[in-house]
Amino acid sequence: MDNLKGEHERIRENANRIRKSRSVYGEMLDFYENLLYLQLKYRARVNVEVPGVSDQIIKTKLDEGFPLLNREDFPLDNDAAYSLLEEMKKIIPGGNRELRNASTDLLKFLKEKQNGKNFWKYLLRAEEEKIKEVADEVGCEMQQVVFLGLCAIKPSLCFIRSKLESWIPEGTPWRKNYCPVCGSLPSVLLLKEKEGRKFGVCSWCEHQWLMNRIECAYCQNQLQESLGYISIEDDEVYRVEYCDKCKYYFKLIDCRPLEFEPVPSLEEFTTLHLDMVAQNKGYRIPPVLSPIVYGEITNKVD
Repeated sequence: MDNLKGEHERIRENANRIRKSRSVYGEMLDFYENLLYLQLKYRARVNVEVPGVSDQIIKTKLDEGFPLLNREDFPLDNDAAYSLLEEMKKIIPGGNRELRNASTDLLKFLKEKQNGKNFWKYLLRAEEEKIKEVADEVGCEMQQVVFLGLCAIKPSLCFIRSKLESWIPEGTPWRKNYCPVCGSLPSVLLLKEKEGRKFGVCSWCEHQWLMNRIECAYCQNQLQESLGYISIEDDEVYRVEYCDKCKYYFKLIDCRPLEFEPVPSLEEFTTLHLDMVAQNKGYRIPPVLSPIVYGEITNKVD
């Protein structure tokens, strides 16, 4: 509980910092800040069992480059997810009528439809066709359904991650481009410590792990002449890391000039200007599933 209180304070401090430096995000920032508070609240209420795994299996998985638990095997607290979705509806900005209506219709679907409980499984398995069917039945865009659903299950994912990451022995030599907990690619990259070591923040469970500094976070290309950064004028904290081999980009935050550790999930939603800069130069948003772990697929539901 003390750790959650510390995270609550960190969210507040970072939200206030962003308000001063990026006031353009205004109402959006208020929404995401309150959403993170909600997710913390429900993380303390999550009631799921962590899958049991022997020390030998853990060692074998990490030695051979397998994540501890595949995404589809994460247990979920469906009741907590539904309750969070109900509360989340109340904090959606009034100006975002489409998302507010989508949340109302999705809640109704989950409550009244016999196959409503399967929706959470579809999210875990990234079953695009099934999720599209839900979106069509709900009567809204699939992107909205996915966003609402992933926000609702995030407390369960982070609860399980907090347990699983304690199984990873300190000093484990994991320099792969995917998360050792669930096998997902990073959503944001962080430069930390005096040397500027690069860490990935998992797009699924939010685990952070050390990565190779000079290497594409998607295709693992290490040729410096095809790797680069896009910097924003007079901004020493935020930039884009890109690869000319695969044409994917990742947003990168240099934590060293900051007074306190950033909240990656908050930064991800309040750095849309970086996405615009990168995409205008022809670079693409990377998928969230590592092709090494989950195969070569184009994931459209995360």
